[in-house]
Amino acid sequence: MLSDPPATPARPRPVRRGPVYRGLPRPVRVAAWLAISAMLGIVIGATFPDALRALGATAALAPGRLAWYGVRAIGFLAYFAIAGSVIYGLLLSTKLLDAIAHRRVSFALHKDLALVGVALSGLHGLLLLGDHTYAFTPVAIAVPFASAYAPVAVAVGQLASYVVAIVAGSFYLRRRTGQRAWRLIHYLTFLGFAGVTAHGITSGSDAAASWATWAYLVPVAAVVFLAVYRVVAGVAAPLASLTRPGTGRSAERSLQQNQETHAMSYVIAEPCIDHMDQSCVAVCPVDCISADPTIDRKFYIDPDGCIDCGSCEQACPNAAIFRVDRLPAEWARYAQVDATFYRDPDGARA
Repeated sequence: MLSDPPATPARPRPVRRGPVYRGLPRPVRVAAWLAISAMLGIVIGATFPDALRALGATAALAPGRLAWYGVRAIGFLAYFAIAGSVIYGLLLSTKLLDAIAHRRVSFALHKDLALVGVALSGLHGLLLLGDHTYAFTPVAIAVPFASAYAPVAVAVGQLASYVVAIVAGSFYLRRRTGQRAWRLIHYLTFLGFAGVTAHGITSGSDAAASWATWAYLVPVAAVVFLAVYRVVAGVAAPLASLTRPGTGRSAERSLQQNQETHAMSYVIAEPCIDHMDQSCVAVCPVDCISADPTIDRKFYIDPDGCIDCGSCEQACPNAAIFRVDRLPAEWARYAQVDATFYRDPDGARA
């Protein structure tokens, strides 16, 4: 596929265009921040004084219960962080936030919230050592089914936390595992989220409270909705591309090829051949651009790893990178080349 490029007349240098990010209008941003600030002020003003009085009374009359309050509070914060990471991940894959949020920022939040959730889960367990309501030991906190209190429900939470920790750690092992293995590991996120939700509902002392019901119901509903939307959109989009006019794809292209090229967000085209500047590799936040420098004549973008942030397109000094829907017709074949490379490198190089 990568034979020497034919001589063609000089063409104008393509204009780089970044990701489809528009941002909210300034008045809307200001109004949103004011509304958020007002809501936070109302919540804090209505609850903080009573909370301080309750903590003061507890510290004076039953100081041992302070750890219990801490366990409950940190447990909910850990749950919200993990739920937020899952929701951000689904918003990335569905691209629903692209118009108002940079994908690099969304990806960073997705990763950082997972790390925060893991850290808070660990703190949640450590605080149990100071809780005199139940006699938790280090073994009971670390080893599933070793707890005397609700052993099954606690074990579910422990195992789910370990799963989330594995997923969070995989962000830093992407180069070693490869994109496809990393993607498969990432699907464990759903199992981890289901586990921490079940743990909170079945073992939490506040699970019966109405506010706790909503605290679990809203994230679960958001995850289920976005997951279903992602599946439906993923099935419908390749089928729609078969009949979409003006895409540069021939009507005879097979469904399999359409599914592959539809997965591409950005494509590295002919100007990269024998001009392999590594600026794109340096700016990619997910390490999804690679090549074998001893064999390859261009870089390739892994469609399974690309988060569609557009950083590579803007960094390329050769203007060789395009969104797949803006790929010039004479270089349309490179969409198939890049889509093929990560499952059949030799075929892509042929």
